[in-house]
Amino acid sequence: MKPASALRKGKYKLIEWHEDFLNEKPAWELYDLESDPGEKKDLSEELPEILDELRKELYHWRNEVVAQMPRLLYEINQNLN
Repeated sequence: MKPASALRKGKYKLIEWHEDFLNEKPAWELYDLESDPGEKKDLSEELPEILDELRKELYHWRNEVVAQMPRLLYEINQNLN
């Protein structure tokens, strides 16, 4: 599995794919687990308000717990020099 963060609130599940974000691809997926328990239909473009709300909550939680995040190998190498 690729590096990711996820948040579930009510019937919604948000996934942030870290590698996709670094490669400038869409990094977010949003699912309604009540109507789509198999996570087949990404609602991130259809429900931007829900996406933004859950993204803010995820960012807040990560800052609150000081979560370790993946870093680019380039950044790691620069810090070693």
